[in-house]
Amino acid sequence: MEFEKVLIQNHPCERFMDVKLTNAQIESVVKAGQSAPILDDLRENFHIAVIRSERALHLLRDSKKEIPEDLVEEMTAGGPVYFIVSVKDHKLAKESIYLYAGIIMGNMQLQATSIFLGYNFASEQKKVELIDTLELKEKLGIPAEFEPVQILKVGYTEEDIKNRKISHGEVFTKIIS
Repeated sequence: MEFEKVLIQNHPCERFMDVKLTNAQIESVVKAGQSAPILDDLRENFHIAVIRSERALHLLRDSKKEIPEDLVEEMTAGGPVYFIVSVKDHKLAKESIYLYAGIIMGNMQLQATSIFLGYNFASEQKKVELIDTLELKEKLGIPAEFEPVQILKVGYTEEDIKNRKISHGEVFTKIIS
């Protein structure tokens, strides 16, 4: 898909289908995150973990944590994959590190849209905190010194991405020349 069209059609979606992503699709989204425009000397402060929804639900249930009902429902549907962006403490302000994590997420969102997949954020603090334990981080391959901060859910969506409403010009803009 051409880049301007990707930008225009880049919206989160609500409902996902029970269709598994291929490894090639998952790898392309990860590669987009790894290609985010952040300073090279900061890259070691970020980590991307990937887990399929049914495996994530199994790990959460094994952890004996209380899982919100909406999350159980979401994960039981199968299909979507969760991309977990984690950060390591750094001398930069926490806001800056989170901004860079957001840039990584943005790249992954654009890639998902470009290959006609849907995405949504699962970054509410209570959901991120569910996986911020040493036991779960170890099972997810997240190094102990990293803190999960954002989760991106990617999968096949029930809506037709090609026919999304164009959102050009809906954000107030004033160009001063």
